[in-house]
Amino acid sequence: PFGQADIQRFYQKNRLATEIEGASRRTVFQHEDLILAQQRHVDGVVDTTLLATDQQRSVLRLLDKSGI
Repeated sequence: PFGQADIQRFYQKNRLATEIEGASRRTVFQHEDLILAQQRHVDGVVDTTLLATDQQRSVLRLLDKSGI
């Protein structure tokens, strides 16, 4: 629809790796079946969050620059 940015999605081994919408980009860092971190770029600002996950790839804890 008019006024909405197109969303581009990029996959690695059938799993979402990067999503781009306008000036916003989100990337998920993975190793084998483990999700390690997420990085967001919004208007030139980069925010990285470390992720603690279980064997089902559910996120159990987050750690960002605030230490929380």
